[in-house]
Amino acid sequence: MGALNVHLERVFGYATRSTGDGILPILKRSPSICAIHDVLCDYCTEFPNDNMLKKWLAEIPTRPE
Repeated sequence: MGALNVHLERVFGYATRSTGDGILPILKRSPSICAIHDVLCDYCTEFPNDNMLKKWLAEIPTRPE
């Protein structure tokens, strides 16, 4: 699952998650951003002990406003 984590860090920025309060700033919601949440849910089901995936999951919105 390291590859998925690296890819997400490249898309959203590593420094955002590793400095300050660690909150991922998503300024706009869209169906494509929310789809990431679904993908992470699937991976967390398959790899329930991967804490990095759980952290990403907690930081991604679940539905558009």
